[in-house]
Amino acid sequence: MTGSTTHAHLAVWIHGFRIDWGRITSWDPPLALSFLWQISADRVAVPDPDQVSVVTATFTPADGSTRVDITHDERERHDDGAQAYRDDFRQAWPIALDRYRRAAES
Repeated sequence: MTGSTTHAHLAVWIHGFRIDWGRITSWDPPLALSFLWQISADRVAVPDPDQVSVVTATFTPADGSTRVDITHDERERHDDGAQAYRDDFRQAWPIALDRYRRAAES
């Protein structure tokens, strides 16, 4: 899958039901990962890939550790509530990344 487009799904199972919340669109280990963010501003799964945003994570070696940069593009495709959703993510991404950092350090 290196550098390719794939149709692998990011999913969570809740009460026996699979909920797709994303689709990997590019996988280039160990440098980058891109996926569709298929969760609406109302926190509901969005099956239509034309109505979702795109998240890209890049990984760069930096002084004995790894720098992780996240871009979250095309959020306007979430339509209603897109601006509020963007504002929510300004707070959510740093929290999520800090949790990943702490897990990697343990």
